[in-house]
Amino acid sequence: MALTRVFKNSYFPGNNIFGDDTDNLTINDGVVSLNGAAKRSLTIRAGIDYVAQIAHAKPTQVTVGLAKGYSMPIYAADNEELFFSSKVPYRWDLISNISFRTFVAISAAEDVGDKFKFQFSWENNIYGEPIKTTTKDVEIEQAVLVDQNEQYDIYLMIFDIDYDAYGIGNEITSLNIINGRLRRIAAAEPQITGEVIILDWYMVYNVDKMFGISTV
Repeated sequence: MALTRVFKNSYFPGNNIFGDDTDNLTINDGVVSLNGAAKRSLTIRAGIDYVAQIAHAKPTQVTVGLAKGYSMPIYAADNEELFFSSKVPYRWDLISNISFRTFVAISAAEDVGDKFKFQFSWENNIYGEPIKTTTKDVEIEQAVLVDQNEQYDIYLMIFDIDYDAYGIGNEITSLNIINGRLRRIAAAEPQITGEVIILDWYMVYNVDKMFGISTV
């Protein structure tokens, strides 16, 4: 016979608070919340627009061993770009920046110090409002590193999404949709000679809730 362990409120001082005054887990109205150092990160793979990639046959898909990716030249109004979307989870803490992260690999051996650069453009679209046609651009330039300059060496690029980019009262909120576009753009000289392969991508949210009105 299965056993069920029941905890009564009176066993735990502080109205269902587990931990200390700063770093704790609380349960109120069926919502489990994490506070202080108890917060954690939630990784979600952003959806990608495969239809556009297949229709244009760009960026070119490449296979290296068991890894598949998209080989990116410098963008020149030629469909060499990738589009993404991610629904902001209910569990996000509502008060921290979100990040879009991608693993990339250089397609050829490069000189240490040569550079490549990517631009991640994003927009926050809100239920009940028109889709925005503007973009907010985040650019990262990466120099080829010592002992990381051989063919297919991998780098991680992290693009911050400013949750309050539109100011107080217009912050990103849960269940909004973040749409994004990734392009490789010209870097400062000297630039790498080869292309850059996009291997994987994901979104990272700081979360402070475990359960509630939504499990997402």
